[in-house]
Amino acid sequence: MTEIFYEQIKKEKVFNLWYDAKNKSHAILILGDAIKCLAAAEIALAELMGAQFLGSDLRVKPHTDIDVIEEGTETITVDIIRNLKLSASKKACLLPYRICVINSADRMNVQAQNALLKLLEEPPTDTKFILTARNKNAFLKTLLSRLIKINLTPILPFECKQILIDKFEAEPKEAERLSNIFDGLFSEMLECLTKEDNMKLLELAERAEQDIERRNFYSLAARLDNILNQEDFVQFLRYLKYILMYHFKFNKRANNIKKIVDVINATLEYLEKNANFGLAVSCFIVMFLQVKMRGDLGVGNFRS
Repeated sequence: MTEIFYEQIKKEKVFNLWYDAKNKSHAILILGDAIKCLAAAEIALAELMGAQFLGSDLRVKPHTDIDVIEEGTETITVDIIRNLKLSASKKACLLPYRICVINSADRMNVQAQNALLKLLEEPPTDTKFILTARNKNAFLKTLLSRLIKINLTPILPFECKQILIDKFEAEPKEAERLSNIFDGLFSEMLECLTKEDNMKLLELAERAEQDIERRNFYSLAARLDNILNQEDFVQFLRYLKYILMYHFKFNKRANNIKKIVDVINATLEYLEKNANFGLAVSCFIVMFLQVKMRGDLGVGNFRS
């Protein structure tokens, strides 16, 4: 699916800064939507491999001289980076360079980032690093200073809608709905369209948003009983945040949505610290009730 974006990325000439760097800088950070980042990483890989084109997905194209930390939601720990360091120190056998790819590198915790920083300060000879990420703010400033940043052009919602219709045979109404909610986050849209569990979580988040609008917190709490594990809860919170931002971004009472989003962000931060799942759900409900009791969630406050 990444080939959808090959021509667009090449036309944007986003790699010019990297090409201009002497012998190509040993580390780049590609910033943008996850799937578009993956497409850009494939183009960068092809450049380093001396190939003109890579026709298959990076995640399913193993190579003896390429080490890949796969895309996902799990935290990238210091042990993972240490293992990468061992691989990075090996001499390339078939390619001009040893290549290390870290997909969704903004999943690295602080310890992992510091370990990677040390590796980049004294990189192994003839080793190149390609990092992809959506959120530049998740990185330490010291680590960012070691990377050439490549900012991909955002995918506009109408472009996402058309791709879903043309390439994935989505119904126009469904494509419209997803493009509105996710506002150009194509990878999120595609996951919902192609994964039944993700679509169910999105629908649950849409019903939860209606509960919040109606101040029906008992119904909201009951819906959370349908979420059985931490990974699903994190995804549910992210979807709820996207839905709220879509519905309220033009609302004059934007302060209200900010309070709700603050509750979601606080819960996500709590979960990132490996908090107990059940306790995190309880804290989420309690924080919402506190917002309600302060009178921040009045009837009719939400939709214009």
